[in-house]
Amino acid sequence: MFISMGKRQIGVRSYFMKKVIHNLSTSKNGMFYILLFMLTNILFLACGQEKNWDDVLDLMVDLPEEGRQIAAERWLERQNAFPLVEDSTVVFIYRNRRDIPVFLTGDFNGWSDKAEPFLKIIGTDIYYRRHSFRPDARVEYKIIAGKKWLLDSLNHNVASGGFGSNSVLFMPEYRFPREILRLRNKAYTKLDTVSFKAGGGEYRGYVYRHPEAAEQDPFIVFNDGGDYIRFGQATVIMDNLIREGRLPALNALFVDPLDRMRELRFDDDYLKRLLREIVPACLKQYALRPSHIYMGGASLGGLTSLYALRDHGTMLEGLFSQSGSFWVDSLRIVKALDKAAIKGKKIYVSYGLYESQDENQKKTVNFLKEQQARLKVQAVADGHNWGNWSGTLGSALRFLLSSGEK
Repeated sequence: MFISMGKRQIGVRSYFMKKVIHNLSTSKNGMFYILLFMLTNILFLACGQEKNWDDVLDLMVDLPEEGRQIAAERWLERQNAFPLVEDSTVVFIYRNRRDIPVFLTGDFNGWSDKAEPFLKIIGTDIYYRRHSFRPDARVEYKIIAGKKWLLDSLNHNVASGGFGSNSVLFMPEYRFPREILRLRNKAYTKLDTVSFKAGGGEYRGYVYRHPEAAEQDPFIVFNDGGDYIRFGQATVIMDNLIREGRLPALNALFVDPLDRMRELRFDDDYLKRLLREIVPACLKQYALRPSHIYMGGASLGGLTSLYALRDHGTMLEGLFSQSGSFWVDSLRIVKALDKAAIKGKKIYVSYGLYESQDENQKKTVNFLKEQQARLKVQAVADGHNWGNWSGTLGSALRFLLSSGEK
């Protein structure tokens, strides 16, 4: 009974399909729609075979413009994530019915607003742009549509920083730094918010005291302290690594400058206030007597941390510089440290390969090697952003504080 009913249903459907085709074939433009229907279905079948983007583009060349939108949507619906990653090549997709200029921008092209235009598939709302990246890259980017700088609406991975939010692409071999994740049902160190008067100004700071840290344990000074907490996940990273036994218990001070662009650019007065007034006041207030003091920062904060060795090297056991702005004043940092006591100091230097600062970083690193610093250098496939710096902070701290870390 079931089989015979199925045959009857098939027969009825076949009858109506033949009727539709007959009516179309005898009507004006009917043959066009029949061909469109047939070609679209052929493409549907082809698109269902896990073709790459080039194959899809080739298949759509044979379709009338009217059928391309449906075919492209069918293929895109089958994709699990965007952008589309095909080996080292990434295909970025943007959708808009309007004909407008669309560009891809990010650290990898200096955030240029016109360097990488999208192409539009005629007859669709789909724009696309290809770009090749290292297989271990982490990429922050935006899409510029007309005059609007937009997040990628197809990509839900977003990172925040001092200049707003960006879309994020993780290439297949990128190793996500799990230490940046706040774990459920785990206790995290609470910060004390403090203020220090120095040099006629009042500086805000945040004091981190790990519950297991003693008065003599290492003490770290973070430049741009609020950003390291908010965007760099520094306290989460330290708590997680201490819990895992990968870092010793420690104390830290996160300090915000009053005028960042001035105070973090070779400002001797600022460093004197920070290291000779603010830090001693903090240590006294919390009854700390650290065996070693370290300092670090990112960008201009990394520059000023290294520059601190000129006049305050005896106070610092070591430092870290993440994407240090060594380009300032044409590598002035090298000349400024020519007579500094660098030999034996532990110095960690990291930077992103998409920052276009390789030459300045390498020249500074070579200088530090000549001065016989105990050096670790880490270049990562990332840009000038907090995703880079939070991802390498754990490596910096382990190198400085763990005797066996290289």
